[in-house]
Order: sequence, then structure tokens, then C-alpha cells
Amino acid sequence: MKKVLIDINVILDFLNKRNFHEVAAQVIVLCVEKKLDGYVCAHEITTLSYFLEKTYRNNKNINAMIVAVLDSFTVIPIDEMILRTALRSAITDFEDAVIEVKFFAIWT
Repeated sequence: MKKVLIDINVILDFLNKRNFHEVAAQVIVLCVEKKLDGYVCAHEITTLSYFLEKTYRNNKNINAMIVAVLDSFTVIPIDEMILRTALRSAITDFEDAVIEVKFFAIWT
């Protein structure tokens, strides 16, 4: 099965119907249906919670959304070594660098 690393922006596009949310929905549905093996980084879950709290302000709904993400994707742990390696990355966006470092650690 093909593995995909889902960026938090894909999830936020889907939930908030932002630009390209139809494409985000297609990817998420493929992961939910287990046609793709979807992964998210652990730090994305807490960031998602932060954005959901600003938007929905209802803990019951927020918790349900977080549970749905946890049920649909494999969560990849992030540790200090990954964060320090990302700081030395040529990628200037720190979050993208963290994801890239972890992606290569898993699939290489």
C-alpha cells in the first residue's frame, strides 16, 4: 500500500473548506478507506487542536475530530533529535523541515 505523509494544512483545508479542500478530501477519504496508508506527525495533532479550538470552541466536537484523525492516520512521534536535525536542514520552514526529516527517517 502506498504511504503518504499528510501535512496539517491538508487536514485544515478539508475541515475548513479552504482552497483545494476537494483535493484534500479525496486524499483523506483514501486514507480513511485504507486505500492509502496515511501518516501525520504528532506535533500536527496538537496544532490541529489549537486551530479547532479557535474555530469551533466546542470541546466535544473538537475531541471527536481529533479521534477521527487518530483513527484514520498513523501518528509519527517527533523527538529532540528530529527537531535538532530539522534546524540544520536547508528547508527554511521549520515545520516542513521536521516533516521532511521524519519522512526520510521512516522510509529510508
